Amino acid sequence: PDTIGSGLMVSMHTDSAPELIAHRGLSSLYPENTLPAFYGAAKHGFDAFEFDVHTTKDGQWVVIHDDDVNHMTDSEGEVEDFTLEELREMKLVSGSNIEKYPDIKMPTLRETLDVCKEWDITPVIEIKGCDTEYLPSLKEMLDEYELSNKAVIISFDEEYLEKNRYCAVVIGDKYANSQIVPLGFHCMNLFLQKGFMMKAILVKNFDKTKG
Repeated sequence: PDTIGSGLMVSMHTDSAPELIAHRGLSSLYPENTLPAFYGAAKHGFDAFEFDVHTTKDGQWVVIHDDDVNHMTDSEGEVEDFTLEELREMKLVSGSNIEKYPDIKMPTLRETLDVCKEWDITPVIEIKGCDTEYLPSLKEMLDEYELSNKAVIISFDEEYLEKNRYCAVVIGDKYANSQIVPLGFHCMNLFLQKGFMMKAILVKNFDKTKG
């Protein structure tokens, strides 16, 4: 249905079946970056879902797109200035069909990985904002869930990716554990030169890509 398609990034490989990636979960039907959106993507048969993460004042990983909470919640301020407990007390007020989910909370990364593990679905994690000292805890959590060699880590910040070389990024049907590079055409060229088969992916905010 068109309503489902509007919430997707689609990744294609010419030698295999298409992979469907739900952008911020199934965000056309459910509030973006929430557990209902992630479960919705899983139940609709998606291979993966993309979501955004930030770290909190007390070093916890939470799922939210913006650097601040102004748009998604009934509060105001920067995500990094709140503790996890404070963020969980906020009411989510924005997103598709939000009125049907009056009690949902901002999810943690751990809750999101629970969905991935339960449904055998690939997490596509975009690091939006974090203190780099907490990046090792991301690796530890992926290891705990046995997802380190399945998860896709993306970011527009090269430093985050440089510090996560031990996490896997999918290029074609292969994993490149030793070369994680930022989004952009220089990324595509590097992997093409080394013989990897690239997948086509819809890139939003084209003018912000590097290369």
